[in-house]
Amino acid sequence: MTVLLIHGGLGEDIGADRFWVRPGVVAGRSALGFDALAPDRTTTPVSWPGSATDLAPLLAGPSTVVAGSNGVSVALRLAAPGFRRSPKGLPRRDSPPPRTLILR
Repeated sequence: MTVLLIHGGLGEDIGADRFWVRPGVVAGRSALGFDALAPDRTTTPVSWPGSATDLAPLLAGPSTVVAGSNGVSVALRLAAPGFRRSPKGLPRRDSPPPRTLILR
């Protein structure tokens, strides 16, 4: 199973490497048999829904999302009822998503 890791940060120079890789989170999940997808996201978003739209194409079918700090604002929008990907990867707002949100 692949886990999407959404890092925190707001207006600061931080990315997935500093938030998830260096502390060992990616290695720990890998040791447990999980693939980790840890993209860099902008820490100066125009809007939280816009940030969710940017990451939505990375989700394919049922997904597990782990978010930290301000990344939770993006993850909650991905998990919002009615937010799901269309076949072209663009978000649609017509039915609940088959996703699991894990906040740790």
